[in-house]
Amino acid sequence: MQVIVINDCAHVNGGAAQVAISTALGLKEQGVDVFFFTGGSEVDQRLYDAHIPVHLCHEFDLLSNPSRVQAFCDGIWNFRVAKQLRSYLQDFSSDDTIIHLHSWSKVLSASIFPIITKGKYRTFITLHDFFYICPNGGFYNYPHAHICKLSPMSLQCWCSNCDARSFTHKFWRQLRQLVLDRVLKDRSHLYSFIAISQLTYKIARKHLGKEAHIIKVGNPVFFTKIPTLSEEGRYYTFIGRLSKEKGVDLFCQAITQTGVKGCVIGDGELYNSLKEKYPEILFPGWLQENDKEQYIQQTKVLVHPALWYETFGLIVAEVKSAGIPSIVPKESAAYELIEEGVTGISYSIGDLASLCSAIHHVEDGTFHYNRGAVIASCQNINTQDTYAQQLIEVYKQRFLNRADKSGKLQPES
Repeated sequence: MQVIVINDCAHVNGGAAQVAISTALGLKEQGVDVFFFTGGSEVDQRLYDAHIPVHLCHEFDLLSNPSRVQAFCDGIWNFRVAKQLRSYLQDFSSDDTIIHLHSWSKVLSASIFPIITKGKYRTFITLHDFFYICPNGGFYNYPHAHICKLSPMSLQCWCSNCDARSFTHKFWRQLRQLVLDRVLKDRSHLYSFIAISQLTYKIARKHLGKEAHIIKVGNPVFFTKIPTLSEEGRYYTFIGRLSKEKGVDLFCQAITQTGVKGCVIGDGELYNSLKEKYPEILFPGWLQENDKEQYIQQTKVLVHPALWYETFGLIVAEVKSAGIPSIVPKESAAYELIEEGVTGISYSIGDLASLCSAIHHVEDGTFHYNRGAVIASCQNINTQDTYAQQLIEVYKQRFLNRADKSGKLQPES
């Protein structure tokens, strides 16, 4: 068995890329022959150090492309990527090759799917977002800042101005979704979807249909190297991209209203405005790992105030190893990473009063946590090794335990 990991990029620029690279590295450590196909031009040095061959398409992502016309066209269907993938796969037999796809929407486009389908490659798709179902990828109405309950691609969906940029951009996303739905139609015998949380599974099952093969495998987590904290931290900390859907403004409002110490680690379009608006909150910006750990050491509780579903909640899992509990919205996938009242507490998503109440529960001792119990809960979360081991079992269970009379591997019914 050999595995081709496919992702928009081969360097860490977000959660999907981080997991894609971890997929390749983890499988390689388990003795699997691994290859990496990417749309971009940069490569994480760890892939080279692990002697994993990387094919680069040297394409722009949609936002960095200097030609908006070309970005418009390539985002729907990138012919150059399709040509390269077709040529690349000629060296791989579908009898013993598995493709594991992570992200495609920023560089690769839907043009890769007919190539994979025609070659009859057994393919696993990790659901880092909802782009396989929802045109804007998040079941989220950006202008009105709330979770979207409309049926994807329905008339109401077409008429809804839910895009983060403009209604024109939403229309482009709808066109892309039409193309994607067309090329993925009736391909359930080849494609399997990996849900990284129970919430993701539930949504995928509802919209992809009962025939879709969906497996749950939690993301790998690189636990912090911070030792167990001997003293209670000072800060309620936010870590992530400073954008509206991440709820950082809600966090700042709650910190100000409750009068506790707050720290915002990260960068984004809201950085300057929030730093000016909330001078009493610490804004160290985007930090390298070692610098970030210094602030985590001073963290009392992590607050994860996302206004949308999320699909996992990586930072909630990461800080557990330092004994730090979290406050999370109960509607988010991150809620699955805490035990209510033991390793964290919840509040109602987007509700300032509810978030303030959760902070008060920490301050008055109603929520009393034990750092040892928080650390112990990490045993239920995948490391890179356990993640890779689970993937191998999933690959085998789905495709490698049946063969026809000719000896060729067949998918399970």
